[in-house]
Amino acid sequence: MAQRLASENVIATETETAGQAVPLDLPTDRTLLLVSREALRKAVSHGHPTRLAVRFFFRPGEIQLEVQDDGARPESGHYGIIGMRERVEPAGGSFAIRSQPGNGTLVVAELALNLSL
Repeated sequence: MAQRLASENVIATETETAGQAVPLDLPTDRTLLLVSREALRKAVSHGHPTRLAVRFFFRPGEIQLEVQDDGARPESGHYGIIGMRERVEPAGGSFAIRSQPGNGTLVVAELALNLSL
């Protein structure tokens, strides 16, 4: 998804998966898909980045998603932050966003892994 969006908008894209990947249960997979899609779409439409990075870190019992861009964010507006947070936190995860106008944005979502698949 990231590479397709980036190629449509001529943006350099990096994807990375680190750690021992395990199959995700459907709710975790869906949450990460929707959060990453929202973060990417908002980065492209509002930040106009030249670079995007999507990273998944598998750790014992958890997965972490990072979506990072180098775009210039406007100073006002939530740009889907509430929606992303509302997807992650009710699932028992954590959500954070770090952004400085003109210096891009980093979206981080962490969720527990259901290893009983």
